[in-house]
Amino acid sequence: HSFLSARLNHKNIYPISAPQDLAYPFIIYTRIDTLADITHDGASGLNTALIQVDCFGESYKQAKDLSLLVKGLLQGFRGTM
Repeated sequence: HSFLSARLNHKNIYPISAPQDLAYPFIIYTRIDTLADITHDGASGLNTALIQVDCFGESYKQAKDLSLLVKGLLQGFRGTM
C-alpha cells in the first residue's frame, strides 16, 4: 500500500475491497497466491507473492491510464514492499 501511495501520490488504495460510494479513481489490491522458494536444500524462507491490482475510474480511459501507471511501477520490480 505505502509503496504505491508514495509513488503515485494517490490515497485511494485499498486491500481486498474499497468503501462504498468512494470517489474515483481508486485501486484495490489482493494477494492471490504465495509461492515458496524451494532450493536443493529445501525451503529457503523466501516467498514470492502474486498480487492482483484492480484500477477503477469514472471512465475506461481514467482506469486504463491509472493501470498503466501502476504497471510501470510494478513490472519487473524486485525487492520488498
